[in-house]
Amino acid sequence: MALRIPVFALEQDPWNHGPVPLPPRSPSFLQCHHLVDGRVATNYIPMLNTDVHAMVPFLEIAGSIIFKFVGKKDLSFAEANKKPDWNLWKGDSSFSKERWDFWKERLQWISEQNGLMERTRDDAQKLVELIYSIEQESREKKPAPRNDLNIHC
Repeated sequence: MALRIPVFALEQDPWNHGPVPLPPRSPSFLQCHHLVDGRVATNYIPMLNTDVHAMVPFLEIAGSIIFKFVGKKDLSFAEANKKPDWNLWKGDSSFSKERWDFWKERLQWISEQNGLMERTRDDAQKLVELIYSIEQESREKKPAPRNDLNIHC
């Protein structure tokens, strides 16, 4: 359940596939319902602003633990709740290194989107850097292969 935010925020693309509301009645109707031009709902931008911001403490606290689940966790529960035509993740339902890398790429993309709040772009860049540091930390903790087995008969 804890991986819901990154799965839904980073693996779906509601910006390009969101619902198309009926044509608006007036400019005030547009403003009241957070619509830009009557064709595209923009409530996904606040959702992404919120989700990315929420991921910062989540990955700061649990990122290293989450990374340990690479190759060991099935995310079928989340896959079942995603909208197929919005899904950007084309891999299987496992929590793989490829999926982790995909999240990193999406966060980099988010950090470059001017339509998002500056805080969201900054948080996305911070998350990219955090992911790199988690990966580096993981590499440094892996024990080196042992070559000191000098068995003489």
